[in-house]
Amino acid sequence: MNSETIKTKSEKAHKRRTALVTCIDRYMGIVIKEKFESLNIEVIEGRYPMTNEAEVKELVSNAAA
Repeated sequence: MNSETIKTKSEKAHKRRTALVTCIDRYMGIVIKEKFESLNIEVIEGRYPMTNEAEVKELVSNAAA
């Protein structure tokens, strides 16, 4: 692997990722959120279980606003 390939892979690895964690205040939600944040992953929090795609889309769009 040459230095250019390593640099490209490193740049891709440093792009910010996003995770959706539902039921954040139950089970292991807070611990999962903290772990993702320690890995530089942005967390969108849901306080209830998502049961359909429309609920997920609404939560994600509200987080982006």
